[in-house]
Amino acid sequence: MSTSADRRMRGARNRLVDLLGIGEALPLRDLPVTAAPPIVPYGGGATITVEDAEPGVEYRLRGQAGAPLPSGLTVNATGEGDTLELAMPKIYEPITFTVEAARTSGRTALLLGTAPVAIGLDSSIPAVVAGFDGVPALIDFAAAITVELPHSQEAVAYRLVNRPPKDRAADTDLAALDTDILLSEGGDVRGTGGPITLRSKPLTDDSVVRVRLVKTFPGRRETQVSLLTVPLPVYVRADRNRPVAVAPPVVDYAGTPTLTVGGAQAGVQYALHLAPIPDASFDRAEPPNPASLSVATDGGPVRVRPPRLPMLFEPLPGFTAAGTPKKGAGTDLALPMPALTGDSFAVVAATKQHGTRDASFESSVILASASVALVRPSPSPNLRIEASIAGDKLVQLRALAGEAGVFYAISAANKLLGELYLHQRAAGDPSRNKGIDLLTVGVDFVVAADPTSAAPPPVPRLDLDARKLPVELAVTARRAMTGLTKPLAAAKVVIAAPPTITAEFADQKAKVTIADAPATVRHQLLVDGVAAGDPVPGTGKPLVLTTGALRTGAVVELLLLDAADAGTSVERRVAVPPPGS
Repeated sequence: MSTSADRRMRGARNRLVDLLGIGEALPLRDLPVTAAPPIVPYGGGATITVEDAEPGVEYRLRGQAGAPLPSGLTVNATGEGDTLELAMPKIYEPITFTVEAARTSGRTALLLGTAPVAIGLDSSIPAVVAGFDGVPALIDFAAAITVELPHSQEAVAYRLVNRPPKDRAADTDLAALDTDILLSEGGDVRGTGGPITLRSKPLTDDSVVRVRLVKTFPGRRETQVSLLTVPLPVYVRADRNRPVAVAPPVVDYAGTPTLTVGGAQAGVQYALHLAPIPDASFDRAEPPNPASLSVATDGGPVRVRPPRLPMLFEPLPGFTAAGTPKKGAGTDLALPMPALTGDSFAVVAATKQHGTRDASFESSVILASASVALVRPSPSPNLRIEASIAGDKLVQLRALAGEAGVFYAISAANKLLGELYLHQRAAGDPSRNKGIDLLTVGVDFVVAADPTSAAPPPVPRLDLDARKLPVELAVTARRAMTGLTKPLAAAKVVIAAPPTITAEFADQKAKVTIADAPATVRHQLLVDGVAAGDPVPGTGKPLVLTTGALRTGAVVELLLLDAADAGTSVERRVAVPPPGS
């Protein structure tokens, strides 16, 4: 097989022979001849190319075996040493072109190569989806695609279509035009002989996109149709804009609201993910952030700035999967939520299966909207109230335990005595309260009593005007961030009068006698605030407790641990009278 360099060298030799007049050279016959395109529509044109055409040699387009062209056309051109083009404007029947070469000496020869051109629609054009380089075309819901064709047939209309499921129509079946599912945006694109692009409508489901070719003729000649051979599978992710809503948006502690995905897509699997709402996400600006989610409460709207969500699903910091994923069916889909104990963000991942068998894969997105569920305080929060008693009067209340981030409003005789606030702990150091830049004045900025820089945070304390015992207290819990309230399940918290207590101090020890120690109460001595022995239940009779050796000036107290009522317990702290009192 000759090479381009070899052909050019022999062409130069022939030209030198002509110039020197030392003989008559024949035209080179082994020049490559091709037709583009090799298939043309009825009446379409083609270009016949001759590579390395000899300079000064005339090349004449001929039909089969050198016959004249149909309809007496003459197509000639003179070579210049490179590729020569011979354009045939209209072709009405299949033909194999040949090329005759004629030198100025009169010597002629038919080139060995031929260029067959068929009549019809070229279905072999290798269309591609722009931007995907052969990998599966995976696009967002309602996105459009662009299909690129490297060349096109003149006067042929191109459009994007999808064929019905289980379609059996031949690609050239003219009746199939009536069942094409049109995907093109903006009508057909007319072929130019060069590259063209086709834009689709927004696609909402997985589709096998085909390129339909249509050639129409004036008069009675029947329209020709075909489809490009290569199908273009396009996969569409789930719709991120399905609406979501939590109902009810405000629930009691351990309540189980339901998140509903509106019009959940058939076959798409939806999975719920939950995360605590950080305090910093509550929006108290005026006017509020337009993106904030608003929840109506008895105390007014609570606004929360939603988290920033990526488009594609990935593990989200702070979120955990909740419940069992469920598949949509084209209708509203309910995703039950687990028992909630705190304000929560809810987001939904939508996963869609694509392809079949070994070629199957899945894509996951996060629905664009987040929802919130607000939770009232626990009515049974394991609240421990310590009541300090001097003589027969209540002088102070402290909260030793309870739900973090909650105020406990203390009332007696329908009069508010004050609130005890259980600070939340700092995320970086659970031994400390939330600190600077994490507290909001008027919301949860509460100064703890007797603060120190190194010791654990002191417990909340409420100093009272001395009140004669017994005292009945009503307690209502209120979340600092949302203002949601809940009375405690214990209808009344009773601070009972302590029993008669006597003490004897001898040999650096104290002997404390409780005149009437109920069986429902446990009794424990404290020395300088430190337990001196384990709690001892009463028997309904006098009970004697003793301390170990005491330092001079030691403070002895009796702690009465009352039985808990509906998650609320009272510890009465009674000062033991010192010697000589």
